[in-house]
Amino acid sequence: MYVDEPSLSNVFWPVRLNEETPEKAKAVTLWLNSTLGLLSMLFFREETRGPWIGFKKPVLGKLPVLDPGALAPDRLADLARAFDRLSGKTLGPISSLGSDPVRIEIDDAVSAAAGLPSLAPLRTMLAREPLLSLASLHAKMISGV
Repeated sequence: MYVDEPSLSNVFWPVRLNEETPEKAKAVTLWLNSTLGLLSMLFFREETRGPWIGFKKPVLGKLPVLDPGALAPDRLADLARAFDRLSGKTLGPISSLGSDPVRIEIDDAVSAAAGLPSLAPLRTMLAREPLLSLASLHAKMISGV
């Protein structure tokens, strides 16, 4: 989530960039909502009971993210425009990662700006991850475990 004024929350960790501009903040926000961003967060998650995960603030400080300062100015601008275009759209639930049209547009914008191939194969594989698809939860509900 991107907010352009100081905010507090009891549910998520607010983050500020070292060299913050609206374009850079929008680029990092897109990155964190992309398949690559989600994948990096999964590597740094803390297991909890049930289908939930947690994130500890010190661990999140080590989270690998896109360096918006390393992007060419036109690619950074492309990401900011993609953010502006997509920010009014609603992301589907994480369990629909593989087919969510907004998430697909985010991935396309991130891969184009970073000069990466399509993220579709990675997104498809990640969508099958039981933690995200909730497949293990559904199986337990069906089996009564």
